Amino acid sequence: MRYFILLLCVFFLQAPLSAQKVRDVTKWDLKLEKVDATTFDLVANVTVEPGWYVYSRFLAQDEGPIPTSFTLEDGVRVLSRKEEGNKHEAFDPIFEMEVVKFSEQVTFLTRVRPPAGSRKLKGTYIFMACDDTKCLPPIEQPFELDLP
Repeated sequence: MRYFILLLCVFFLQAPLSAQKVRDVTKWDLKLEKVDATTFDLVANVTVEPGWYVYSRFLAQDEGPIPTSFTLEDGVRVLSRKEEGNKHEAFDPIFEMEVVKFSEQVTFLTRVRPPAGSRKLKGTYIFMACDDTKCLPPIEQPFELDLP
């Protein structure tokens, strides 16, 4: 019976520990920058631990890694999306396909136009972190930022 309880504890602790590991290999800093009276840039600066990668928002196939993505509350109009950083376009041995991924530092920029009268921008981002031999589970993180 003791072994069964120990096995259950390990099983239920595994998911939170994996989620914590993803947070440990990346550091996210989100902010809003005002472009004009109705337009803002959502800027996500991501620092990635050495040896780890996060994937582009613009992956060619649906069969490989989980692309980084941002989901915004209803009514927010996305005007453009860009990404800049230490970019690698190469064959990935884990997924056995060509991918675009970033190491060390990446900035995801999303130009948005929230609905008139909005005071906050709410949404979530999802990403996956991998090294050369393994991937950590994707994590979805909510955010809420005050409009400047």
